[in-house]
Amino acid sequence: MSFQSRRRPVRPVETDDEALLSVTGAPGTAGSHQGNPKRPRKGRRASDGSMSEGPLSARGAAPRPPAPFLTGFGGSATSGSLHWDSLAVRMGNATTGNGQLQGTSGTTPRDLFKFDPATFTGTEVLEGRFGPAALPPQPKSARSSRKQNSKWSNGDYKPAPSRPPPVPQYALQKQQARSSSTGRLVVPKASRLPPLQGNTAQSEAVDTAALDRPEEALGLRSGAQVVTFFGKNGMKSDIKVVFLNRAPERRGHFQPYELRVVHRNETQPEYFTMSAGGVVHVHPQRPSEFVSLGDFWEEVSMFKSLREIPFFKNFLPAKVYKKWSGNVRYMKYSAVRTRLTRRLFLGKTAFCPTLLDIGRLCADLREVPVMSVEAKRTLAIEDFSANQVSSSQSALKSFETTVENIEAMLEKVCEEVKARVARYDDGEEAVLDSLDGAARTSTTQQGRRGEKSKSMLQLKREAIERARSLQLAKQEVGMLGSFVRLIDYMVVESLITVTLTSGIDLLRLLQNPPKKLGLFSTTVSLGSSKGDVIFTPGLDDCESALANAVDEIVNLAANVSRPLYLSTFRAYFGDHAPVGPAVAETLRDSQTLSSIIAGFSQVVEQDFLKCAEYGAMFDDYRAIKDYGDTFSAEAFASQDLIANSRVIKKEMLRLKQWGQDLERMKLFNVVGILHVDSKTLRNALMGVKDGCLSEMKEVLHEAARESCQQVLSDFQTRIRVMQRKPTSLREFAQFVDAKNAVSEDVRALMSASTTVDEMYRLLTVFEVRIPAQEQVRLDDLHAIHATFLDALQQAETESSSRMPAMSAALDKNIASLNEELLGLLATLHSGDCNDETCDSKTVLSWLASVKENIDVIQEKAETYTEYQKLFRLTPYEYMNMRTAVEEYEARQTVWGQFDEFLDRSAGWRESVLSDLDPEEVQREVQQILKLATRLTKKNENDRVAAKFREEVETWRGMVPTLLDLGNPALRERHWSKIFGRLGVPVQEGISLDQLLEWRVLEHKDYVSEVSGVASGEYALELQLEKIRTGWGEAEFNCSNYREQRDVYVLAGLDDVFALLEDNQAALQTMLASRFVVGIRSEVEDWDKKLSLLSETLDEWLTCQRTWMYLEPIFSAPDIQAQLPDETIQFLRVDQHWKDLMKRTAKKKLVIECACAVGVLDMLVDDNKVLDNIQKCLEDYLTTKRDAFPRFYFLSNDELLEILSQTRDPTAVQPHLRKCFDGMAKVTFEESSDSIDMTALHSVEGEVVPLSNHVSTKGNVENWMLELEIGMRETLHGRTLGALEAYNEEGREKWFFEWPAQAVLTVDQIVWQNGVSAALANPDSAPKELQKFLDFSIEQISRMVEVVRTNLTSLQRGCMGNLIVIDVHARDVVARLVREQCSATTDFAWISQLRYYWDSSEEVNDCVVRQTNAWFLYGYEYLGVVPRLVITPLTDKCFMTLTGALNLVLGGAPAGPAGTGKTESVKDLGKALARQCVVFNCSDGLDYKMMGRFFSGLAQAGAWACFDEFNRIDIEVLSVIAQQILTIQQALKAEQERFMFEGRDIALSKNYGCFITMNPGYAGRTELPD
Repeated sequence: MSFQSRRRPVRPVETDDEALLSVTGAPGTAGSHQGNPKRPRKGRRASDGSMSEGPLSARGAAPRPPAPFLTGFGGSATSGSLHWDSLAVRMGNATTGNGQLQGTSGTTPRDLFKFDPATFTGTEVLEGRFGPAALPPQPKSARSSRKQNSKWSNGDYKPAPSRPPPVPQYALQKQQARSSSTGRLVVPKASRLPPLQGNTAQSEAVDTAALDRPEEALGLRSGAQVVTFFGKNGMKSDIKVVFLNRAPERRGHFQPYELRVVHRNETQPEYFTMSAGGVVHVHPQRPSEFVSLGDFWEEVSMFKSLREIPFFKNFLPAKVYKKWSGNVRYMKYSAVRTRLTRRLFLGKTAFCPTLLDIGRLCADLREVPVMSVEAKRTLAIEDFSANQVSSSQSALKSFETTVENIEAMLEKVCEEVKARVARYDDGEEAVLDSLDGAARTSTTQQGRRGEKSKSMLQLKREAIERARSLQLAKQEVGMLGSFVRLIDYMVVESLITVTLTSGIDLLRLLQNPPKKLGLFSTTVSLGSSKGDVIFTPGLDDCESALANAVDEIVNLAANVSRPLYLSTFRAYFGDHAPVGPAVAETLRDSQTLSSIIAGFSQVVEQDFLKCAEYGAMFDDYRAIKDYGDTFSAEAFASQDLIANSRVIKKEMLRLKQWGQDLERMKLFNVVGILHVDSKTLRNALMGVKDGCLSEMKEVLHEAARESCQQVLSDFQTRIRVMQRKPTSLREFAQFVDAKNAVSEDVRALMSASTTVDEMYRLLTVFEVRIPAQEQVRLDDLHAIHATFLDALQQAETESSSRMPAMSAALDKNIASLNEELLGLLATLHSGDCNDETCDSKTVLSWLASVKENIDVIQEKAETYTEYQKLFRLTPYEYMNMRTAVEEYEARQTVWGQFDEFLDRSAGWRESVLSDLDPEEVQREVQQILKLATRLTKKNENDRVAAKFREEVETWRGMVPTLLDLGNPALRERHWSKIFGRLGVPVQEGISLDQLLEWRVLEHKDYVSEVSGVASGEYALELQLEKIRTGWGEAEFNCSNYREQRDVYVLAGLDDVFALLEDNQAALQTMLASRFVVGIRSEVEDWDKKLSLLSETLDEWLTCQRTWMYLEPIFSAPDIQAQLPDETIQFLRVDQHWKDLMKRTAKKKLVIECACAVGVLDMLVDDNKVLDNIQKCLEDYLTTKRDAFPRFYFLSNDELLEILSQTRDPTAVQPHLRKCFDGMAKVTFEESSDSIDMTALHSVEGEVVPLSNHVSTKGNVENWMLELEIGMRETLHGRTLGALEAYNEEGREKWFFEWPAQAVLTVDQIVWQNGVSAALANPDSAPKELQKFLDFSIEQISRMVEVVRTNLTSLQRGCMGNLIVIDVHARDVVARLVREQCSATTDFAWISQLRYYWDSSEEVNDCVVRQTNAWFLYGYEYLGVVPRLVITPLTDKCFMTLTGALNLVLGGAPAGPAGTGKTESVKDLGKALARQCVVFNCSDGLDYKMMGRFFSGLAQAGAWACFDEFNRIDIEVLSVIAQQILTIQQALKAEQERFMFEGRDIALSKNYGCFITMNPGYAGRTELPD
């Protein structure tokens, strides 16, 4: 190998093992330099591209370089490879001012490789002449050492006064990673080596032990260091030549330029020498080669550049992968080929012919027509379905024949294969026998017999061949089951194919039907409503027929016998029954069949839609159908045909026109697959028209005949009436009446005669034959008109001539009738009916005869009046008639009512007193008295009415006594008193007459008194009986507790308590009554029983309430494990309760269950035990709350729900909002031994992963506390990360790379830094503030542009909060500009809420300051909750509250309702990231509840805002004031624990208490002093 000299000297890069410099990949560096085109391009690629000296490429850490395509320096690729990873120089103390390697602009790649050994000092590397290297910021891992050894300030690097220990490897890796990401190089100070000295200094530094190895004394270990050494010292160095060996080759690394310095005695056969003149390569089998130092360095650089080109870098992996993938593909191919050779049936002689024959049969199977598809004629749906059934049956026979042939072939194959196994098996035994015989027979014997025998070798070969054949035959036997399955699949595939093909053929025919015939015939008809045109068969029928056809062929395919299931082949499947594809299910699941059926439906639906459009024209004929549906011959005949003759004529003419329209109707049409038949409709409508018209003709003819006869008869009858001669008054009146009626009917008779003529003319028009007899009758009708008119004229003359005589006779009869009335009226005024002493029955009988006479006279008067009207005379007014009737009615009313009352009173007297209803008697007497009074007033002189009233008045006086005697409350003791006063013995069944005989009315007051006492006693008895009955029916309503069997609770006791209260009040009223004497003992017993019941129910409900509260708690295994003693006590009470409720559920009666012996005592004892359990449970919850104080903000039920499910950590999810304001839930992930919490979720949906996962092992309060700590640590770390990542140029992206809370906090820190920087110099402060104000306005504008883009809801919420904060910040800066602030101590600045990051070792945290108050940022997770718009009043409120907190006091914002007092406190809590609990006060709070709440606040370090604080009662407010004072005193004393409410609790300095009040409202309390 020979070196090629380079005419261009190359200046090497100076570096060392730890000062790392990238020389590839960036524009303007050696990495972009093009290699010499004459250089050979063959070489070996290393499998690992990492560099031995630890360099770092600008494209990424530890790249994998390609094999150099050169064989110049270092020989061929197969000879020893030189490994050059980096270029190292000893840099000494020469660095740039800021410790970074800066790039050089304006240089070309060729300029970067200029090298002058005389002037090269090593600082070129640091000055950036050999690549754009720069120092990035120091990584976080070096912070601890940075504080001890160096300080980084504003990018300046200051070395430590003493040399630190070497940088560990992981630090170098992080530095390299940082360098690769930024394109700059980190030169850690710990990597610096002692500076190289000049010749004089070197001579002085070398001791005698180093004279033999001067290069080691100078630290020369690699080829790169030697190049650097000679580049610095040139020929002036005492060391003229350095010997080098190839570096040990590492597997996969091809580095031909990597050399190691060795002693001359340690050189290998192939070695190198390096001097200021150049490099010599010594090879034992080749001539030595020389290259100048500059050319050598250029080759090194070119090699590194080539290795960074992706093609060369990835060549070896690509080549290896291609080779590997080819091998894999070939291996797969070989495996598949072997598997096919072994398993493919077509490759086996035993199966191939049969398989091909069966394939031909399956092809024939696919050609069998299974559906009848004809396009030559139109079919009815029924015929189509019948054809399909016939085709299916025919196809089934063909299928069965083919399948039988297939099965026969299969049986033959199976038999042949099994026979082959038997043959080879027998042959193998014969061969073995031959081998044994051959071994026993000698060669000479064979030769002597002259027989040709097989040799041993030949016999062995035949045996091997037979064994192979036997094995192959057995293998084929084992394949028989698979072969049968294959054939079955082929049959199934053929069946499925022929089925689908037939369906597709039918679908194609439906889609392209014959245009002139149509496939299916359908008949059109008209429905019942307008627009309803019906096609028969319809859409459903056609779809059903097609679906049935598909089902038919599917069932056909499914019914074909399957080879797989024949018993002949069952033995080839072993113990498992063969299972093959179900044809029917496969077809029904087929997408193709579904598409075919869908295509059927689509075609049919489309064609029927077109038919519907075509059928709309037939709706014009609906009038005919509707007329036929509504026409009724009976209704037509029942109408007045004479009056409606014109209408009938129009209807008949319309029917005639309809017939003409039907003659023009189209008889059929072809629409798609449908042949639409309308001839049937036309014939039907024609029949309707003809039927209606025929019936009309018949009815009209019959009506004309009857009308003619009737009209003729009417004329004849009237003529006969007018020809009579009257002789008496009555006959004359009848004659005149008939004559007048005929005169009025003349017009109607003539009109009827005309109508009859018109009817006969209409019948003639419609060609109806009229019989001769009817024609004669019609002629008679025409002739009788003159006779009728003559008779009418003669009747008029007769009536006029006889009218005077008849009028005189009528007047005479009227006078006679009037005299009769006068006589009758005189009798009514003077008879017995006016004598009150007469018998009422007799008088009423006489009045009945008078009524008969009056009716006769009244009838005659009405007849004479009619005659007068008929003779056109003035009717006579019968005044006496009206008077007689009125007098009769008056007499009849009086005597009738009087007689009825006498009958009733007699019945009352005779009735037994117990059967008499006194109230009913009283009611009837009052009604009769009203009637008698009215009759008396109507006629005061009527003695009968007066007598009637007198009798009724007598009875009215007896009614009160009768009521007292009929009192149902009277008992035997009361009757004894009454009979004793009357002086008669006690009797039963007495009547009212008897009592009157005993002069009971004389003792009516006494009777009334006894009856009143009886009523009072009876009322009490009824009330007591009602109580007794009510409690005898009152039952407990027992319902199952949580749907558990045999576990009950009382439900719906409102009715029981209402009944109890009512009855207790009633019993007290009864005891105070004077009538209780007789039943006092019983009333007192019930009073005691109900008092016991009331007390028992109170204890019962108390026990039930407590038991229902504790039962789910102590049912949880976790609670039972933590409270064992209380669990035992509760289980005892639980058993008592369940037993009691079981008894109650069976009996249910309230009195019987509640007043049983021992029930009250048991309930009292159980309630005491439950109270004790509740106290212990409260103490247990207090210990949990003390461990995690935020549990104080949960109710007992909520906390117990968590504690009862400690095995399920996710049970805390619903309660996280009450413990952490902004946390909606957390992410739970299962780890190896527990469930960990890994991320926080806000209410708005923001997700913040926890820095350290929180394990849920142990007690819930412990890992909830760890969650709180993890929340704070995570937000602290995210805030610090966001602060370090803040970049003004990338601010718009930075917003969404960190949690919203961290972004808001850092934004305020940056704003504070900006304002503080502007105020740093008092002289330039106003100008700088104005610049910062402009910058803030520009920032807000950019943020508004971001908001206008497409953002998520979370991003939009974050930007909204940022804009709110930044707008307020802008206003603050504008105020500072207006007030000309010039220092950071001005009040206008320090009065603002300012955020600082204190990076001191003691703090290293965010500090919030305002005036002289400062607070550490709380890191309470807030999510993306909206922030309050800050006004000047808000600033003042914040300043007041922070000042109060700084003085360990609380705050009390005041103002009207709705002005934002509470919201301001909450927003200040958000600004400081503190938990703020808003508590709505009410008058129901007590000091215990408030004390527990304050205990939680003090331990959790949370804030509380008590809204409407003055609603609390004044007594409670005094205690609350003392509680607050206790906490404040402990805070001022800086105590970590203090006594509060008798307990020693922890105290957090973050505690805060605030109150808000709305003065002037009703129900508010003035605060105590």
